[in-house]
Amino acid sequence: MRLSLTSILLLSLVLCSRAHAAPEVKLESPLNLGDKDKEWCNGSSPEDSMILTVTDGSNPPIVRKVCASYGGGKAKTFADKKGRNYILMEYGTGRGTNAMDDHLKIYRLDQGNLFEVVDILLSWQTAPMERFVYDYSVQSNVTSGLEVTLREHPPVHFPDYIDPALGKKCCIPSDRTRTIWIDPGL
Repeated sequence: MRLSLTSILLLSLVLCSRAHAAPEVKLESPLNLGDKDKEWCNGSSPEDSMILTVTDGSNPPIVRKVCASYGGGKAKTFADKKGRNYILMEYGTGRGTNAMDDHLKIYRLDQGNLFEVVDILLSWQTAPMERFVYDYSVQSNVTSGLEVTLREHPPVHFPDYIDPALGKKCCIPSDRTRTIWIDPGL
């Protein structure tokens, strides 16, 4: 079979675009997949067992058994400026009124493997009816890696507060924010 030069170029373009496509991520319950006997979260309810599946087009799917309170949670992908892919998974631990802690777990996807980088506690109970909560944002402002910024929630407004690091008024003082750098400069 003979292929024209145009056909070969078009075929290689399609294959290369698939190999470098952004990964896809799913977080789902094995109960929804018909696996009613699948339970791996010790001492928890069956619906806490979840399956995290990551596909990047060029490797077999990566499947991780994870736990998330009440079968809830979200997962999404994020790429840094060098094109390295990360998986961000929000999930909860614990059960009961005001007893669930919220987390952000970050994985790095590298050559068909999924490596856990960090697990950040986003909210937790501080009193029977009170919680401490961080809002977060993720960006890639440096040459590589991720910058995760945690801000105390609800935002505390200090109209006369001057942030020494910025030298100007700021709505959230720097002592109420945290920044975590992942793979900076690598």
